[in-house]
This record gives sequence, C-alpha cells and structure tokens, in this order.
Amino acid sequence: MLLTLTVSAQRPVFTGRRSKVDLLGLPTRIREELGLHGMNICTDLLAGANRSTLAGLRESADKARCACLLLIEPGELAMHDAKAAGDKAQMRAMNILEAASLLGCNAAAIGLGGKQTDAHVEMATERLKAVVERAESLEVNVLISPRPGMTSNTDDLTALL
Repeated sequence: MLLTLTVSAQRPVFTGRRSKVDLLGLPTRIREELGLHGMNICTDLLAGANRSTLAGLRESADKARCACLLLIEPGELAMHDAKAAGDKAQMRAMNILEAASLLGCNAAAIGLGGKQTDAHVEMATERLKAVVERAESLEVNVLISPRPGMTSNTDDLTALL
C-alpha cells in the first residue's frame, strides 16, 4: 500500500510564517515527518515555478523517496467555450500536462466547466481530443474531476468521454 499526501490539505503546516511552501524541501518533510511515500500537488502551489524549479522538485522527491504522483488543477477549465476562453483553457490543460510530466507525475486532474448542453459537450470533446493526444505523448494520464454541469454525474461524464 502506498500512502500519499494531498499537499493542499496540509498547506498551513508547510507554509509556517511565510506564505509560500518551500517546494524543494517539501518531499523530505513529507517523507521524514509524516512517513508518507508520495504526494499530490495542486497547481496553485506551483504558481511562478519555472521548468528548473519543477525539475528540482522532482529531483528532491526522488532523493527523498517521496514521488509526486498527481498534479491537480483545483479550478474549472472552460473548454466548452468556443471563443478565446476555450483556447486559453485548452492551453492551460496542456501546460498542466507539461508540468505533470516534468514532475514525474503519472496523472493530472482537471475539472471542466460548462452546462450539460450538446454545444458545450461537443466543444469540450473537441478540445479534450487534443489534450488527450498531448497527454499520451507525455505518458501522463488525464483525470476528469467531477464538477457541476457536464461532469456532475457518471452518465454525463461517460457520454463526454
């Protein structure tokens, strides 16, 4: 059994007096203080991190034997939008996948906004195809987090997929 920590659940513990989490020290603290072997990280903890920071976090996690397993986008992505907001959401999903790959995560979780209408589902499906293709090339799994609207129940989620 692999026990992991969703870091955002313990954010106040890891932030201390500072407002930011010490990303590079995080895996060691999780492994040594909590005795856990993996972590799930929300994208908001990585705000402002560049490629070298993400690579450093992965290296730190490898050394501490506390792998980063899942990158989670806490908000909804508007992939249902046919305009610029949809393009921006699709690009955000691509960036999340890239970050997940750099961190060594095997999966990235995203939530989709939009109502359960044919137009929204069709547009989200088209945008998701490109996201899934990119995920396959990076060898990262895409997880769809349930949200109100088109992914709120299993039948609607199954229809989308």
